[in-house]
Amino acid sequence: MTTQFKALVLTYKTAPLAVREQVSLNETATKQLLHFIRDYTTATDVLVVSTCNRTEIYYVAEKDVSSEILKGLS
Repeated sequence: MTTQFKALVLTYKTAPLAVREQVSLNETATKQLLHFIRDYTTATDVLVVSTCNRTEIYYVAEKDVSSEILKGLS
């Protein structure tokens, strides 16, 4: 495993339902987020998982680009 592997995770264990509903992504929103990450960050190898109980974003990058990804979620 590489040390450049990073994750943004929001689950039923870490956030109430109202917050999870705000970041729940359908297929279209997931594609839009992936395009945003590609265009506005240095992240590669991106995987987005979004269900009713969690939203997870995994990526590889030399530096932490979490704040940029969170902008893409908004």
